[in-house]
Amino acid sequence: MVFVAISCLAFGGAACKGGISSQACDDDNDCRNDQQCVASGCVSVCFGVAVGDGTDGSLCKIDGDCGSLECDNDSRTSGCTCADCVPAFTDLGGPPESPVIWEEKYTCVDDSENCFAGGNSDNNTPITFALVQEGKEITGTVVSGPGEGDVFAGELCNDKFQWVDVTPGNVDPERGCWTFTSTSFNKRSYVSFEFGCVGAGTRGAGSTPADVISCQDLGADPPSFSVCPMAPPAAPQDSPF
Repeated sequence: MVFVAISCLAFGGAACKGGISSQACDDDNDCRNDQQCVASGCVSVCFGVAVGDGTDGSLCKIDGDCGSLECDNDSRTSGCTCADCVPAFTDLGGPPESPVIWEEKYTCVDDSENCFAGGNSDNNTPITFALVQEGKEITGTVVSGPGEGDVFAGELCNDKFQWVDVTPGNVDPERGCWTFTSTSFNKRSYVSFEFGCVGAGTRGAGSTPADVISCQDLGADPPSFSVCPMAPPAAPQDSPF
């Protein structure tokens, strides 16, 4: 199960808008100012912002109202904006001809916070990714596991890779965040009103991520799936606040 998004919207002077756009592109100049050209489509990769106020991150008074974003709080119509991204790591992915392989195990619950299929699926499910990186920009492909061939893309801001599913033809994309060390990551992802997931990953083909929480326990005490997790060795469901 891979990736995608609620719209990333804000009121007033906020710079973070959009989500997946149907507009095709050859480069960033073909997109709105708040979007980038990723995998031939215009996307905004800001994470966890929805229409509303307060804790959902559209209107804000302080950075804490915005999750992983920053509060532009210099006006009465202040909103969450996309922060400048400086990558903490530049080798999490490789060049297109030699991507870096990462392994993951993930667990998901549906929008009712229950296990899928009575707990027989999406419970410590293994999946393998190939990552390509150029500076802060990362593009990943599902090499094996559910959604094989799907593509996701985004930016690495410090240690947080905030991504969206950019697979052609996907109309309801998953959105997520991986928080990295040099050799591991924690993951959260979601599709609004459909599911939320947590996961843990390790660098290298054949590496073995630790098991994550069961879907039964995840559903009993779910985190905010639209907030980036802490880096390992913390558990992906632990509160980052």
